[in-house]
Amino acid sequence: MADSPDHDAALRAMPPDLYAQLAPVLNICGMACMQLFARPHDPLPQEITELTGLDMAETRLITAIHSNQALARQLLEAPEMLYAFLVVGRLVLTSPLANTVLDYLQQQTSMGEAEVASLRQHTLSFGAAVAELIGSYLAGGDAEVGEELDGLRRQVENAFQQLAGTATAVAVPAGAEVVMETALTAVQLRMMQLAVTMLLRLPGLSEHAFAQALPSLRACPLPDVAALQRRLRETQPDEYLTFSLAEVALLYQASQVLGMVLTSHLFDELLMASSVPGVAETFNDESTPYVQLICGLIEDFVEFVQDNFDDEPLIEAARTETAALADLLV
Repeated sequence: MADSPDHDAALRAMPPDLYAQLAPVLNICGMACMQLFARPHDPLPQEITELTGLDMAETRLITAIHSNQALARQLLEAPEMLYAFLVVGRLVLTSPLANTVLDYLQQQTSMGEAEVASLRQHTLSFGAAVAELIGSYLAGGDAEVGEELDGLRRQVENAFQQLAGTATAVAVPAGAEVVMETALTAVQLRMMQLAVTMLLRLPGLSEHAFAQALPSLRACPLPDVAALQRRLRETQPDEYLTFSLAEVALLYQASQVLGMVLTSHLFDELLMASSVPGVAETFNDESTPYVQLICGLIEDFVEFVQDNFDDEPLIEAARTETAALADLLV
C-alpha cells in the first residue's frame, strides 16, 4: 500500500525526532493499557471500550509504532485512538494498577526505582501535553468538537474514579514482550499478509474440516489476527517492525497454514476466491514459481522460529496444534 500525499505531507511536517521523544510515553502507556485490557470483561475496561473504542487490539496497534512514518499514519488515520490511548494510559498510571505496571517495567529493564518513578512522572506530564495537542488537532478549531472531546475525557476520568477499585491486576500476558525486530522485504511482507488473511477468510470459503478448524487455533485468537492483519496491511516493505512472542507464535502457525493450503487441493478453492485480498493479484495460472517462492519463505521463517524460540511454551503449543491441524488434510 503506497503512502498517500496526505501521509507524505504529514511526515514532512513532523519534527524528525518526534517519535524518539514520544517513544518512552508510548511504551509505558502501552504497558498500562495492556494491563487494563488484560481482563476485558471487567467493569472498568468494558466502560472504557464503550466510551472510546480503545481495547487490547487497538492498544497493540499503537504500541507497534516504531517510526515517524508509522506515527504520521496513526495521526492521519486514527488520531482519536491515539488520543484515547494517552488519556487512558496516564489514568492507569494513577490507579491501583500502576504498581503492577511499574514493577514489570523495572523487572524488564535495568532501570532503578527512582528512574521508573521519573519516567512515570514524565509520562503523566508530557503525555498530557501531547494528548492536548492531539485534541486540538482533532477539533480543528471547532469549539463544539473541542467541548465534545473535553466531555469524553471527563467521562473517562469519571469512569476511573468510580470503577478503578474494581480493577484486578494480572500478570503481564505471556508473550507480550518484544522478542523480534526486523525489516521485511516486499515478498516476505506479502507472505505474512496472506498468512494472516488466510486465517480470517478461509473458514468462510470452504466447508473442509481444515478450514473450519482455523478459528479455534489457540495461538491465533481472532482479535489478535485481525489486529496483526491491519498492522501488516499498513506496513511498507523495509519498514522497521517489532513483534512480541505471541505475534511470532501467531505468524509461525499462520505461515504454516498458508503453506499447507498452497500445497493441497484447497489451493483451487483459494484461486477462485477473488474476495480474499491479495489472492487474485498474487496467484494465477502462471503462479507456480511464485507459490514455490512463498513456500520457500515459509520454510525459512518456520526454521528461524524453531532455531530461536523452540523452547518457548507458546511455540511448542503452536507446533503441536499445527501438526494436529495437518492431519485434517490427509
